[in-house]
Amino acid sequence: MDHSLDVFRGSETGKITQEKIRRPLDANDVLLEMTHASICGTDELYIHSSQVLGHEGVGVVREKGINVTSVEIGERVGVGYIQRIGWNQYCPNRQRYGLDKSDQGCLGMHTIWDASGLVSIPDDCDSVSAAALMCGGATAWTVLTRYNIQVGQRVGIVGVGGMGHLAVKLSAALGYHTVVFSRSRSKRDDCIRFGAKEFHVLPSNTQTRDQPPKSASNDSCEDYRPVDHLLLCSSASEDFGILMGLVATHGTIYPLTVSLEPVPVPLLAMIDNGIRIQGSLTAPSASISELLEFCAVKNIFPTVQTHPMNPIGVENAFRALKQGKLRYKAVLKRDTII
Repeated sequence: MDHSLDVFRGSETGKITQEKIRRPLDANDVLLEMTHASICGTDELYIHSSQVLGHEGVGVVREKGINVTSVEIGERVGVGYIQRIGWNQYCPNRQRYGLDKSDQGCLGMHTIWDASGLVSIPDDCDSVSAAALMCGGATAWTVLTRYNIQVGQRVGIVGVGGMGHLAVKLSAALGYHTVVFSRSRSKRDDCIRFGAKEFHVLPSNTQTRDQPPKSASNDSCEDYRPVDHLLLCSSASEDFGILMGLVATHGTIYPLTVSLEPVPVPLLAMIDNGIRIQGSLTAPSASISELLEFCAVKNIFPTVQTHPMNPIGVENAFRALKQGKLRYKAVLKRDTII
C-alpha cells in the first residue's frame, strides 16, 4: 500500500521545497511520524538535487511491514545516515543518504525507513538531543571509542561546528586530554566549558611542524605539544600540510567530513613521521545506542538552536548553517511533540 508523505527536498536552483510524494510500505519497512530532525553539514551537499533532505531524526512508529519484529507501534526511534544495513555501515548492500533513495529523508512529517536502519531511543534521552546525535555525534563517537584511544592521550579536534562541538564534549567525558583547533577565537570560552583543556587558533593558510598554532590565551604557544589523535570535523578541504604539523609521530588523523573533490596529502610529511590517515564512516546501530545511553547517563547534551518544522523554519535553519551562525546544531521540531 502506498503512503502519501509530506517532505522537504532540494531542487536544481537550491531552493528547498515542501512536496507530497508517494512511497510503498514494503515488508521490511516502517512508517514513521517524524517529530524532530537535525540539520547536518552533509545536507548542504544535496540542496541542489531532488534529494529528500535530512538524515538525523527522531520519530514514532505508526505502521510496520509484515516482516518487522524489531520495533513496535508507538515506539520512539532514531534514523541516521545509513538507511538500510546488513553488515552495518560497511555493508556492501547498504543504502546511504544522498546516494541511494532520493525520496528517503527524515525532514518532513513522515518517512518510510527500512527497520534495519532504526535505533531505539532510551527513555531518559530527549528527542532534541537524540536527533542531534544521530550522525555527527555518532561519527565522532565511533572514532573516540573504536580506535584504541587511551585515557589521558592528547586528542585534537579541528573545527567546532555541529560535529566538532559534540566531539569536544564526548572526548572530554571519556577522559581524553582534549585539544581544540579553530579559526574562530570567539569559540574559545564555549570549548573550555565543553571540557577542552587547550584551545589553539589555526592560521588561514600555511603552517608547518616548526610553527605551532597560536593559543587563544598565549600567542607564542611555546609549550604546544602535538596530539596523538586528530579528528577533522571542519572543512574537508583543510590543508593536510597544516594538519600534519599538529600530529605527533605515529599519530592518526581521522577525516570525518565529506569532500566531493580530491584532497592533496603531503606524503613526505606523512611518511617521515609515521602518521596514519584513518577513514571512519558514521557508526553501527549498536554503537549509536551506546552513545545515546552514555549521553543520558553523563548528562551530555548537544548545544542546539530549535526551529519549527515548516518551510520558514527549514529555510532559516539552512541559512544559519550556510552562514556559519549555528551554535551549534539546528533541530527542527513538529508543533505537536510526542
